[in-house]
Amino acid sequence: MLKKIFITFFVLCIAAHTYAESDWVLIAASDDNINIWEGRKKSQEDTTTKGGIKISVFSGRIFNKKEKSYTFRKWYVSHEDCIAGYGKVVSLDIQGKYQHENDFVINGGNVASAVAEIACYPVLEEKKNRDSKSI
Repeated sequence: MLKKIFITFFVLCIAAHTYAESDWVLIAASDDNINIWEGRKKSQEDTTTKGGIKISVFSGRIFNKKEKSYTFRKWYVSHEDCIAGYGKVVSLDIQGKYQHENDFVINGGNVASAVAEIACYPVLEEKKNRDSKSI
């Protein structure tokens, strides 16, 4: 019995350790908890679109529990929309091709808003840092 408890504890410790070291961060889950959106750690970067718009982009995935499948995406928000606090989250396939876009409002309580908050965080922190140096 003690051996069984030890093995169970050991397996749980390994699972917890593996989860703690995951490259993915939870962003949001659907109300029915079937779809889970996650962002990949350290994937955020600032770049420009082919149209010359400054954006903040990061990689993510959507896990569908029913189908047990992942869809990988890149999401971006323009710097202008980040600073405004509302606008569009653009969804790309993993190669960077346009898929669709959704409206967001920072702290809006929906998936698009949660994705935008992740994308906009570095832009807003940089703005806050610049603004703090002004008179």
